[in-house]
Amino acid sequence: MLARPSPTLSQRERACETKEQLGGFFVFEARDMDHAIELTSRHPGVRFGPFEIRPADEQINALVTERHQRLQAEIKRQSRAKA
Repeated sequence: MLARPSPTLSQRERACETKEQLGGFFVFEARDMDHAIELTSRHPGVRFGPFEIRPADEQINALVTERHQRLQAEIKRQSRAKA
């Protein structure tokens, strides 16, 4: 994804290769690739260089699901303690 004055350019294929400089990465949850593009287009760094968006593999998906379940359980425990 590259930001231009308007509109944001997005490609459905890999825009950068690992031989290029890698500045970092971030992980966020999105409903689908269109939602991921929308979220990434809001990142201020997209003005300075390309961003590559990839779906997470099954291991990362499992970790996210596990974290979500732990958070939900903690919220329930806290609400029971307040009651």
